[in-house]
Amino acid sequence: MKNLLGISFLNKKDIISILQTAKAYKEAFYKKTEFEKILQAKTIINLFFEASTRTRTSFEIAAKNLGGQVINIDMKMSSLKKGETIKDTVQNLEQMHPTAFIVRHPDSGFPLFLSKNTSIPIINAGDGAFEHPSQALLDFFTMWEKKKKMEGIKLSILGDILHSRVARSNIFLQKMFKNDVMVFGPQTMIPPQIEKLEVKVAKNLKEACADRDFIMLLRIQLERKSGKSIPSLSEYYKYFALKEVKDAYILHPGPVNKDVEIASSLLYCPRSLIPEQVENGIFIRMAIFHHLSNKV
Repeated sequence: MKNLLGISFLNKKDIISILQTAKAYKEAFYKKTEFEKILQAKTIINLFFEASTRTRTSFEIAAKNLGGQVINIDMKMSSLKKGETIKDTVQNLEQMHPTAFIVRHPDSGFPLFLSKNTSIPIINAGDGAFEHPSQALLDFFTMWEKKKKMEGIKLSILGDILHSRVARSNIFLQKMFKNDVMVFGPQTMIPPQIEKLEVKVAKNLKEACADRDFIMLLRIQLERKSGKSIPSLSEYYKYFALKEVKDAYILHPGPVNKDVEIASSLLYCPRSLIPEQVENGIFIRMAIFHHLSNKV
């Protein structure tokens, strides 16, 4: 691995190796074992063109756990405001000898574009509606921890599938392991011909939640197109939100719109794995750095 551009750029062996490394890091953390400083004297640059709390912070903590330095560039205060192109910005930053760029951008394919214009490794922290690979990896790691298996998993993803990079990366990953994936949401939020990805579309909420190991909720992205794809938030909550759960575990990439895609009473119920997802983000991102360490 030189870059991490998406789950679709990985294979099954890559994913298993990253998860096993994350497991080792998590065990070391709880045993209070000192981490090997594989990023000692190395600098990671966060290039976030969109707001982020969990992803950016966990990448920063992950790098610092491994001895690295992290620079967060406020793109609103960069030379882009003076007319410099992003290609020029990245090529100028490359001359300062960073060891990796963590990139989040509203345009799909942007990290791939950058990877073709710099020799510095690129880690995709979310690009448009295309992919969010580290999120899918931490989701799968959380599922693996709970079920003790990587295959034979039944997952439902509820919400705006059409505009969700989280959904897309999770579907790519789950189908790589031949797992059963079902989606559900308003018709305006279901991609056409999604069945070609061997994904089933549920007819109603009851079907989507029946006999599932995990139910993943997706945020209604009010700042993006998905907020315009429904008549109202109250109607969405009435017909599409998760309001009760029996045997399935709950996942959500965050941030959560309480009482929109999920009842607030479920956020921290015994079946919710949302806190574990946030914690596991650090160990997965440490594992990503580990697998890129010979490049960074």
